[in-house]
Amino acid sequence: MKRKKVIALITTALTFTMTICGSLTAAAASELTAESKPATQYTIDANQEVYALLDFEDTAEFENATKGGIASPDTLDIYDENGKLVWSQTAYAFLDQDAPDTANPSLWRDTQLNHIYGLFEVTDGIYQVRGYDMSNVTFIKGDTGWIVVDPLMSVECAQALLPWWKRIWALFL
Repeated sequence: MKRKKVIALITTALTFTMTICGSLTAAAASELTAESKPATQYTIDANQEVYALLDFEDTAEFENATKGGIASPDTLDIYDENGKLVWSQTAYAFLDQDAPDTANPSLWRDTQLNHIYGLFEVTDGIYQVRGYDMSNVTFIKGDTGWIVVDPLMSVECAQALLPWWKRIWALFL
């Protein structure tokens, strides 16, 4: 009998919690918009501390991220067979500017580095195509063939890098 009371109490508590949380979530969601809001002073101060802590004049990470670059397209927008945009580097063009007060400058810098795209030679026999997806695809030349690591998240993104694969293949013919 005691076990039934405990289960009933837990069930009641969970139901109450989910009801309250669901109401609060719905209320909060109704206040969310796509409009940009200014940073609070707390956020501005926290981001200024990041600027003071790290050397944003140091461009070594950009040099590392572009090292081994072979080629890249001028723009990178990938569409499916119906013309729907599947992946777009153009959508990230806003990253070419300094971080706004609302964004952590270190995370902004990291995102800038993640959106450098094209074909790269990592080292002898190892190539990457970066920026065609949330992941990178790596091609490793083995003694008996190629190893392809992480072939991207969609067919369209993988198909878009085929010209790069042909270029890599030609290096070894």
